[in-house]
Amino acid sequence: MKELQLYLSLHSSTIDPGNITRVLSIEPTNSCRIGEMRREGQTPFSENVWSFAIGKNSQLTFSNYEDEFLKIFELKREYLKQFSGECDIYLEIEISSNENISNIALSPNILNFLGYIGARLEFECT
Repeated sequence: MKELQLYLSLHSSTIDPGNITRVLSIEPTNSCRIGEMRREGQTPFSENVWSFAIGKNSQLTFSNYEDEFLKIFELKREYLKQFSGECDIYLEIEISSNENISNIALSPNILNFLGYIGARLEFECT
């Protein structure tokens, strides 16, 4: 079984996640504010985080996820670029699989988009 998720995450010490939601007009999959507790016994969040996830437990190809991501965020690119001055923006690609995954190729469209908004790319494979 393969699980694949893409997360667009914005991390900031100054911008409230609610403001990001209002500007983008997109409800986050997850958000937290500075000082909120993660889980019992863990330290509180040290930054504000807004994130939106696409995918999981699907037979879609990675390029399908890229297309879905761009369909959602392409029209928000100028807002995201403005946030990049006060936020660290990440595209996190999380892959969990009991199969051998030999490669993932990012399209020029997604690479150009990430470069334009100043996003970092992170992979997590388990």
